[in-house]
Amino acid sequence: MKYITILTCDRQPSYLADTVATIPDGYAIQYIAQGQIVQPRAGDLVPVDKKYKQDPTRHRDSQYNYARALLNTKDGLIIEDDVKLSRNFDIQLEQRLAEIPTERYVIALYSCYNWEGYSDYDKIAKYPVDMFYGTQAMVFDIETAKEFGTYLLDNIGREPYDLALKTFIKTVNPEVILYVSKMSLVQHIGDISTGLGNGHQCFNFIDQTL
Repeated sequence: MKYITILTCDRQPSYLADTVATIPDGYAIQYIAQGQIVQPRAGDLVPVDKKYKQDPTRHRDSQYNYARALLNTKDGLIIEDDVKLSRNFDIQLEQRLAEIPTERYVIALYSCYNWEGYSDYDKIAKYPVDMFYGTQAMVFDIETAKEFGTYLLDNIGREPYDLALKTFIKTVNPEVILYVSKMSLVQHIGDISTGLGNGHQCFNFIDQTL
């Protein structure tokens, strides 16, 4: 059984049910959840308490929560709770993972860039680290997930966790190669943010281009 890890919390409005509705049946779900949530589909629950109560923003808690997701993920596939997965997501993902030539990697399954000029591989490209942002759907090899999770815990408050990934790769472990799916395998559906960023959608969602 393959696992997909969802980073979520008790927010309103909640898009969790919409996200889960698009997850293929072949995936077991692991919820990394801050606060009380209703599971749209039964799964493993890893509760995360609000740790930084003195922080008026969600930023430190979001970094802590993502670190917990990285340290607990079973297969390295981590998505946020306001995306929808593409049709045949599992098949599309396996095709991309098969193209990765390195043992240490991170692959972004969502991006807002045009990758037509990046012809490293058929379905993926190397993602210039300085261009990276957004963690709507990511895949980490397990060793990298654990290592980056530990790095996040040691550096809470320094920078958002997507930017922390850039710093981690550039300064801690440059052996980790960042890749991107040329066509996004998820679409962002969260119109109302938790406060961590602005709502946006990618133009290259694979279901809109096939």
